[in-house]
Amino acid sequence: MLHCVDLPEDVLVKILCRLPVKYLIRFTCVSKRWRSVITSDPQFAKSHLQLALQQGTLRHRVLTSAYYFYFELATPYHDVPTRFHSFEDNSSVRTLTYPTEENNYPHILVSCNGLVLLAEPTTSQFNLYIWNPTTRFSRKIPHLPESDLFSISLGHVSATDDYKVVLIPLSGSSGHVYSLREKIWKVVEVPPSHSWQWFPVGTYSNGAIHWVNYCTPENSERVIYAFDLANEEFGKVALPDSFQNGYDMNGRTIRTQVHLGGCLCVSSDADHGLIEFWVMTEYGVPESWVKLFQFEVRDLRKVSAHSYYGCSPIFVTEGGTVLMKFSDKMEFFKIERSKEGKLVCSRRYRLEEEVHGCKYISHATVYDETLVSIPE
Repeated sequence: MLHCVDLPEDVLVKILCRLPVKYLIRFTCVSKRWRSVITSDPQFAKSHLQLALQQGTLRHRVLTSAYYFYFELATPYHDVPTRFHSFEDNSSVRTLTYPTEENNYPHILVSCNGLVLLAEPTTSQFNLYIWNPTTRFSRKIPHLPESDLFSISLGHVSATDDYKVVLIPLSGSSGHVYSLREKIWKVVEVPPSHSWQWFPVGTYSNGAIHWVNYCTPENSERVIYAFDLANEEFGKVALPDSFQNGYDMNGRTIRTQVHLGGCLCVSSDADHGLIEFWVMTEYGVPESWVKLFQFEVRDLRKVSAHSYYGCSPIFVTEGGTVLMKFSDKMEFFKIERSKEGKLVCSRRYRLEEEVHGCKYISHATVYDETLVSIPE
């Protein structure tokens, strides 16, 4: 006969901390004690995340959303709720349940430590939600300050273990920051004469949110603005030297990303289909920018038929792997180095077959499988 051993609390925690999240979710039904440790202990979730980062065992998944529009001649316009999917490299696609009952075309914005920031448009404003797709934890953020056009992002302050939502207008002199620990919105100053490139999110890395400044005839400086979440102040991070060509950038679009090693990364795509990826190996040191790789879209056999307009990187790795989304299709392409050192399209992900008469626009981000939540 098997006997259940009652392990000391510290031993139990050390054992559970070393297990993947997908197993921990299953183990919540073992006992009330295990469930309490796994789902209700913020320190356990933090320790589990830190250990996974140290050991390189943190699992990453891609989260996508798509909303559908149906146009039929015989019937009025109608639509269906947004659908969420999640997948990783060698796993099947999961269909996820949206965390609220409303489902008013929510947009996936960005993720941080497994928490995903969602924006749900209403008639007068946006409702914001923090959501952990792994644990199904969700939290609505209180009333969003009024702003017509803005960029928004989410980041973590390690010193205080606080998560902050940053809302920056595309023009104007002030933005807003929401602390999930303090549960308040604050007004912050933004750089004068700033003009963000038209992307809805900033990129979190090294305790700051990053945006690329857009060149105008009045302001030809091409630079990354970095908002320090701890001090709630803006600074600047230099772009690679090859990007410093003033106002005429030959149609280049520059984006900030974070590669899966945590370093700040930028990509640049030109009108003719050349895409470059650079990584800052030592944060804040301009000389540490290193080109990871570049490729021409037309040289990739599986994607050459697709327009490179509207392409966007979802994630990039130091080893030279990138997941790209092209146009507004629910279709993704994994591009990586072959044994010969060439960049090739190694895999294509198509989440759903196209529906006749249906147009869908997808949003996507990469998130970590964690147990992180926000305490009440």
